[in-house]
Amino acid sequence: MSATELVGEGRGEGLLPRGVLVVAAFLGAAVVATMAILGPLVLDILHYRTSQSAIWQITGGDAVNLLLIVPVLVIGGILLLLRRDAAKYFLILAPITLFSLALEGGVGNEWGNPAYTGNAERFVWLYIVEIIVALILLIGTLPLFSEADAPRFGKRGLRVYVAFVTLLLVLFTFMWLGELYEVTTTGNTASGSYASSPVAFWAVRFMDLGITIPLGFLGMYLLLTRPERAYALVLLFFGFFVTMGTSVTAMGLVMAVNHDPEAQGGALVIFPLLTILAWAGLLYLVWDKPPGSRRASSRSINARTTCGTWPRPSWWAATTWATCSPGSFSLKAKSPTARSSAPRRGQWPARRRPIASGRRISTLSRAGCKFTGGQTTRTELLPVTL
Repeated sequence: MSATELVGEGRGEGLLPRGVLVVAAFLGAAVVATMAILGPLVLDILHYRTSQSAIWQITGGDAVNLLLIVPVLVIGGILLLLRRDAAKYFLILAPITLFSLALEGGVGNEWGNPAYTGNAERFVWLYIVEIIVALILLIGTLPLFSEADAPRFGKRGLRVYVAFVTLLLVLFTFMWLGELYEVTTTGNTASGSYASSPVAFWAVRFMDLGITIPLGFLGMYLLLTRPERAYALVLLFFGFFVTMGTSVTAMGLVMAVNHDPEAQGGALVIFPLLTILAWAGLLYLVWDKPPGSRRASSRSINARTTCGTWPRPSWWAATTWATCSPGSFSLKAKSPTARSSAPRRGQWPARRRPIASGRRISTLSRAGCKFTGGQTTRTELLPVTL
């Protein structure tokens, strides 16, 4: 039996070396875990200069960071170290979250208020590392996505999805605008959260109203008009929206358990609902990626070579070719008896490390390449589930 090399795997060309992204993922996980362990959740060594209510919120957020953010970064780093294409679906979820944690945890302290004491300034370098890691993951992960990675949205389903997420964004926007209106007209929020920690209040609102929400609206517009190109951007947004919603829900629960007077009963209903909707939206975007998925199996093939008899499965019909996305991969004959070893159309640059024979290849669904058997080596294409 002859061998083949599969060059590429339906992935985009990265801008940064793989090793840099691996180090960034593990470093980000280590910093987030360190901040959570040193904070009020575990060791209480890191003392934030803020109100007791804010400290309870930080406690709930740290729990989510340990249980969600750290595993996402570790799994993404391990998969990237193993050269698995699935790594990008984990790492794309983290950049905005890391930037948010650094901004709100570092800048959000009440530095000028003598009523609050703490030692957060001793750990400021950890916030700076979080921002650097966020930038590296953002720049390094986005180019790994190609148009072939986007799910096949039906027009009706896509419109319903965009309408649903847009409604989610509008609700989120009006919640924050309502609090801004309270502050500008009364000097405080109904719960009193602004008076107790104004710096943290503005840090969160600047982040959400200036970056997160506009990014969400832009992502929805691009997903509706250019779904294949906007897919990575929408994943980037939902990565933050899921982690933010989960963290805010945990914060509300911690505040309720401690009978915090600033806790809002309505928030305990609204934010869990928004979190469920955010998770549903993320799963909708990636539901064709897990093993055994119908859409994954319908958009994927496995390549192997045989010599001599070439059995054709029933689905093969009368054709001897299969379609793929341009540039997704190439087949290169390595049989000593093969007359030609030139790569087929759609190959990756020669410097990319080849993938071993028999590896599964994903998202080969659009026209652009044809694979036919040579004189001595035949290529059989069989469907697989990833």
